[in-house]
Amino acid sequence: MINVGNYLVEIDKTACRSFGACIELCPQYFHFSDIDGKSSFKGSSTISEKEGVVSEKIVLDELGCVKNATETCPFKAIHITDLKTGEKL
Repeated sequence: MINVGNYLVEIDKTACRSFGACIELCPQYFHFSDIDGKSSFKGSSTISEKEGVVSEKIVLDELGCVKNATETCPFKAIHITDLKTGEKL
């Protein structure tokens, strides 16, 4: 069986205001995009649009500092879903 990861992490690029707390707390995963100046995942190429919301997604085995970055975002632009339970964290 292939492990596809435990958590889906998504940046709502519409809600992001480039505050940078995620980058400060978790620079191994986040950086400012050269394209739109908003927070972005390092190495991610998955960007989608649904109902006018542009988002960027990655799948992780462990959350580490990503959970802290999510909780600290003042614009609630980062969302985590537990892929095993479907629960939004």
